Amino acid sequence: MATADEVLKEMDNVSETNNDSPVCIIDPETRTITVPPEYQLLGVESDEKVERLYFQCPKIVGDNVDLSQLILFINYQNAGQEIDAYKITDVETDGDNITFSWLLDRKVTAYRTTQQNKLGFSFCAQKADEDGTLTQEWNTTVNTECSVLEGLEAQEHIEEENSAAIAQIWQAIDELKAGGGGGGTPGKDGREIELRKSSTAIQWRYEGDESWTDLVQLSEITGPAGSQGQTGPQGPKGDPGATPNIQIGTVQTLEPGQQATASMSGTPENPILNIGIPKGEKGDPGESSEGDPYTLPIMSSAQLGGGKAVKKTDEDVPVAVDPSTGQLFVPTYPESTGGETINVDAELKEYMNVAKPAIASAIINKGGSVEPDDSLNDYATRISEIPNDVYPAETLPAQTNLTASGLQDSVGIKLNWSNVNASGYLILRKENAMPTTSADGAIVYNGGYAVDGYTDTGVQKGKVYYYRIFPRNAKNQYQSTEDGAVVMVDYKDRTGQTLIQDLPLGTKIKFGQWNGSDYFWEIVDTQDKNSGYVTMAADQNLGNRQFDAPETNNPITNRKSQGNNRWAYSAVRQLLNSEGDTDAWWTAQHEYDVAPSYASQVPGFLKDFTEYEKGIIVTKTNRCVLDTNDGGGSETVQDKVWLPSSYAMGLEIFQPLEDDHTYEAYTSNSERAYQSNYWLRTINGTSSASGVRNVSSGGTLGSYAAYGNYAVRPFCLLPTSAYMLWSDSDEAYVFADDSQRNPATE
Repeated sequence: MATADEVLKEMDNVSETNNDSPVCIIDPETRTITVPPEYQLLGVESDEKVERLYFQCPKIVGDNVDLSQLILFINYQNAGQEIDAYKITDVETDGDNITFSWLLDRKVTAYRTTQQNKLGFSFCAQKADEDGTLTQEWNTTVNTECSVLEGLEAQEHIEEENSAAIAQIWQAIDELKAGGGGGGTPGKDGREIELRKSSTAIQWRYEGDESWTDLVQLSEITGPAGSQGQTGPQGPKGDPGATPNIQIGTVQTLEPGQQATASMSGTPENPILNIGIPKGEKGDPGESSEGDPYTLPIMSSAQLGGGKAVKKTDEDVPVAVDPSTGQLFVPTYPESTGGETINVDAELKEYMNVAKPAIASAIINKGGSVEPDDSLNDYATRISEIPNDVYPAETLPAQTNLTASGLQDSVGIKLNWSNVNASGYLILRKENAMPTTSADGAIVYNGGYAVDGYTDTGVQKGKVYYYRIFPRNAKNQYQSTEDGAVVMVDYKDRTGQTLIQDLPLGTKIKFGQWNGSDYFWEIVDTQDKNSGYVTMAADQNLGNRQFDAPETNNPITNRKSQGNNRWAYSAVRQLLNSEGDTDAWWTAQHEYDVAPSYASQVPGFLKDFTEYEKGIIVTKTNRCVLDTNDGGGSETVQDKVWLPSSYAMGLEIFQPLEDDHTYEAYTSNSERAYQSNYWLRTINGTSSASGVRNVSSGGTLGSYAAYGNYAVRPFCLLPTSAYMLWSDSDEAYVFADDSQRNPATE
């Protein structure tokens, strides 16, 4: 890593301008840059500060804007599509013109140019007020005439720049120039500079001043790594350990032939031994005994109904099933005395209402089958037909995914499911509640896989139905897991309603409310309809807000003074996705995080959304490129509401891509143009810890530090399956099923 003195010395060495060199001409009328042939070859891959381009531009441009009073940059994108900016430090006034130069560093020439991957650059002038808000900006178009030749780097490229230190040194140099000092012998009005090392930084001040100013943090100046130190002496012998109190934990029965297992859990003082013991092999059949077999008969209808007394006899032993355990047992009943009749009809009927479904469920789960009009005697026959070698856990098919949708042109609910190569599929229907077992509900379908699905016509509009599917194997054993197998259909009459999937690009939809105002949105992309959603952009915004507040204690200088450009940590992301009230929606996302001033001024964006509105928004997985200070590469986060990327808005190709495609609604600057500049979530290159991309009010790409104040324009996803109604009073569509926001739709 370069030291502060080395960086300053390098800047001094390259600050001299050769006035006899050819110059690139900036035309303020056409906003173009003309590069002379001598400059059109910028060098060879990995050249480092060996070529310089000189520029000339009229001092006064536009509406009497004096460029000599603005901060000037060369914005560039190398052939590897990496974007960065070069701050111009050698501006001179020459009559009606200004002149300056651009020293090309390794990042400019990092990749050779090709027909597909060109190098481009533009000139940018900016001015900001004391609060950091951008007040003026003047840009040229992008010049792509220059090229970089293919080279060969002898060793792996090692980035030596420290963006935080460089930014601080630039600031210090600007302050030195403004104060009249600088390198060399002091002029008539110059003042000597003093340097010292404090406990945390290299500091400077003018001779005679009382206060010192940090030039560079000591933590940012490092030397080569030292050699590994010697191993320290062995520590003293520890105290004797406690005698463990071993206990037996779980004992698992394994299948025949499996190896016995043993594992330890618990603590060193109280270990728990868990063991697995295999079952023995199945023995040979025993010799049959003489005599007739005895069969336990199921209770007959004569024994259970009609208000008759039930009398126990030695010849007739009734058997029932306990619905809570599924176990068979022999019930006891009051014996008749003296020929009297005991009325047990009500009690027995109540019991059978519970017992009979439980028996049916047990039969089905063991691989048998039942019919709706089966008697208990029929159940006994069906139980006897179940093979003894059937086990419920064997060869079960995987669970499938069931979908259902109510038809509007006719009465019926269309059912579809995925093929898991099961021997058959059982689908049950139940009103207002989920079928809990394979015998709980009306049988809608019982057969093989239906390629085109199945339509249930035994339904009525205005009711709520639950469907559950049970795939089965060849032994009629059913898969009973719930995941993906249960679907609810609120079968409403949709006359006059429209699915979002049928609405065109640009359609207005009203939903949500923030800070007392209803929000109107526009469909800006329909390319993901096959995935089940469309992209929405809000017409309104949440006002001009900081992307993130300066983080006073952050050791990264740019974030300390200008805020954090990482979307996952930004204050504006919390604002968009929170339901919290004023002073309650913001929480620190990392140890240096600082609340923005608006945390105590406005509530979270979702605070006044209805439960339906919050539930209907589709969560989006946002990919975000990371600054080198955050490790580089990219990360993904989950958001209900978010800011778009520069790529999705059709403004730049920034690798790795943060979205799968550009939005259909934004193919030109006029379509991207908005009420004011508005934030994007994309960082401004990978070496700026605070810079964030934005869209100018004219629809062009811009950037500024995170602490700036730009409009916050929300984006979100809505499902194509949502039903909409047209509202004449709003001149927009509204959600048909949101009775809280739109009671007239019920």
